[in-house]
Amino acid sequence: MIGEVFDTGLQLERTALAWRRTVLSLGAGSIVSIRLFPPLLGSVLWIIPGILGVGIAAIIWVAATYRYRDAHNESMGRAPSGLPGGGLVLFISCVTAATGCIGISAVLLLAAS
Repeated sequence: MIGEVFDTGLQLERTALAWRRTVLSLGAGSIVSIRLFPPLLGSVLWIIPGILGVGIAAIIWVAATYRYRDAHNESMGRAPSGLPGGGLVLFISCVTAATGCIGISAVLLLAAS
């Protein structure tokens, strides 16, 4: 039974693909912000959010890969380490909130000038 597909719906694979799409959109948005923020906001320091975003995307990519592998092994009955918790979801939620705050401050800086 270990060599067979354990899940005909392939939920774990769909979840892994969703995390990859999330990471790619975060990385793409960060790269665009590296290009657009400094000329629009007038300071080279606005490159920092984009660099942080690319780094965070890499961290989430690695964490999602480990999360998928652990859940897959658990589902197959190998290496029972418990299912992954909600730490990755909490992390991406905090990153999204921080990104929103940066966006609001960018809009307020543009409105003030």
